[in-house]
Amino acid sequence: MEEVKSEKKTRSNKKLTFTITMGLVTKIILGLIVVAILLGVYKLGVNNGKDQKANQSPASRLQSAANSASKRWSQIGTVTEVTDSKIKIKDSKGEEEALVNGETVVTGSDGKKADIKAVKKDQRVVATGTKDDKGVQTATRIRIQK
Repeated sequence: MEEVKSEKKTRSNKKLTFTITMGLVTKIILGLIVVAILLGVYKLGVNNGKDQKANQSPASRLQSAANSASKRWSQIGTVTEVTDSKIKIKDSKGEEEALVNGETVVTGSDGKKADIKAVKKDQRVVATGTKDDKGVQTATRIRIQK
């Protein structure tokens, strides 16, 4: 009788082992399916979210960035002349002139919006703006320093 009991144990152990193994395999397969679905959805989202620039070659992107950067300028210096239509700023490299228009944002040293008339000769300023194809600079922002 002991042999029969041990046979039954062996059979039940085998069934138990088989059941556990099948359960583990099923969980692994389901886990892989879930991961594959998530990666697919992520990849779709990433591809749909890309704009036209992402499809450009690296050289093309570099050229575009260089063109964009060459059309911007900034200068930190002392105001040598200021009118309603232009500002001249001198720094250690020389003097730069920029046009001022109605879109130029002037900010006082207190951080509040000001008018171009608030900018005075011999004040320190930080100016940024754009350059056109002819090299004419237009100030888009002027910040008066303390």
